[in-house]
Amino acid sequence: MAKRERSFVDKLRKQTMDFYSHCPVCGEPLKPVKVISSEKSPRTGAWRFNTSIVMVCKCNHDEVFGG
Repeated sequence: MAKRERSFVDKLRKQTMDFYSHCPVCGEPLKPVKVISSEKSPRTGAWRFNTSIVMVCKCNHDEVFGG
């Protein structure tokens, strides 16, 4: 079956779509960032890596990246 061609309007609509949710405070898009922190286990003494996904915008950028 032949592939359906998209019109210019369809291409433009897809290009201008916004896939991110926005911050209620600053209005910037929230982007997911994976944060990895290392902690020493109190039971075994081995290093553990804790991963978490944090949504970052202009408001909390300095808190997450520490700068």
